[in-house]
Amino acid sequence: MLALNFAVAAAGAMVIVNTVVIVQALLGRPQHDVALALGPFGAGSMAAALVLPRVLDRLSDRGVMLPSAAFLGVVLVGVAALTWCGAIGWPVLLGTWLVLGIGYSAAQFALSHASWLLTYPLAGCLGAAVGMPATLAALGALTVAGVAAAAMLWPASDPDVVAHAHADLDPSHPHVRGIGQGRHEHAFVIDDLHRQWPSRAN
Repeated sequence: MLALNFAVAAAGAMVIVNTVVIVQALLGRPQHDVALALGPFGAGSMAAALVLPRVLDRLSDRGVMLPSAAFLGVVLVGVAALTWCGAIGWPVLLGTWLVLGIGYSAAQFALSHASWLLTYPLAGCLGAAVGMPATLAALGALTVAGVAAAAMLWPASDPDVVAHAHADLDPSHPHVRGIGQGRHEHAFVIDDLHRQWPSRAN
């Protein structure tokens, strides 16, 4: 989750930290257009949030989150190329922020806030030091790197319901009453009765 949320934070930091720079310095637009530019990002996030419950009924969390985060990196790197070529304009920015908002919402979890402690200052410092095209490319590369790490660390087979046993619980305990210390299965979460993820052998 931390790797995936680092990817999300890298893409989000580009939008949140550097929109004002892109709108006013790069595109030469007035200050009030900053809010207009952030609007599509929020709209995309809201649209994805409304659709996601139905999507997650059919697809796994992993199957939605990894492609969505990868999409963020691809979009950032693509816009970096357009910016280097001088082809970025107001419609391109609005469209890009819209699709980034969709991907951001689909890939988002709360841990991205911790990653922002690194990516926000990085987005600002890079933007000031090396310009927007290089910053877009760098944060796009960090996003892709985070997705690659998450894909390696998050197993493709990651069921919610896990078979396990409680050798440490008394057979009369409410959690195992009727099954003794035998194996049972349910949606598994780490809590007072389940302090670590069961190994395949358990």
